[in-house]
Amino acid sequence: MAIRSMTFVCGLFLLVLMSCSSDKHPAKPVEDGLVIASVTSALGGTPEETELTYTVSLWNKTAKPIVIRSVEPVIEEPLKARVIEKPPVLCNTEIKGGTVEPINGSFRFRTQGMSKEDIRKLQPTVKEFILYTESRLSLQEP
Repeated sequence: MAIRSMTFVCGLFLLVLMSCSSDKHPAKPVEDGLVIASVTSALGGTPEETELTYTVSLWNKTAKPIVIRSVEPVIEEPLKARVIEKPPVLCNTEIKGGTVEPINGSFRFRTQGMSKEDIRKLQPTVKEFILYTESRLSLQEP
């Protein structure tokens, strides 16, 4: 009788735990809601240092707004070793659903003693970015 009662209590406890779970996944995975629509860049500066200025256009493919707090360009070697200053772009921008928003930034790198061809060999472009976003989530009631 005690074993039967213990089995009933354990079964009831498991049933309560399973019913409290709010782990409801969508039937299909969703593609990234934020993608890079385009990137443009320009170089300028002095013989000692060059500034790369870029504009990244971010496309929000979702219906909901996405808040971008900051954007940081990913800089590859050998250019990365020459970077003088690469501050993240603090933008605090809200991108409404279905729209594209441009975000501007720049960084400087050492070019002292380099020819234009040497600078070109560094491949001074930005193709990837680290985005820091803010999201607000609410528990969905059954």
